[in-house]
Amino acid sequence: MIMGMEKPDAGTIQAGETIVFGYYSQEGLKLNEDKRVIEVVKDIAEFIPLADESKLSASRLLTKFLFPPDVQYSMVSKLVVKKEKDFT
Repeated sequence: MIMGMEKPDAGTIQAGETIVFGYYSQEGLKLNEDKRVIEVVKDIAEFIPLADESKLSASRLLTKFLFPPDVQYSMVSKLVVKKEKDFT
């Protein structure tokens, strides 16, 4: 709702003039399982610009999402949970 992609059931949402929204969608991204995690992120951006005009490296971004450096160099195929898998 704060991104304007959905309307609230009631009331309004007003963002201040200095607000900068950022979010990470969890759908729609197809991962190449033959790549390393760090390569997938670097394919999108090696450095991520921040609101304060500094930059965050792909590795530091992954670390902030709890991917330690050793996991960043793991193959995506080892981390992806198959949707078809039956968990019952």
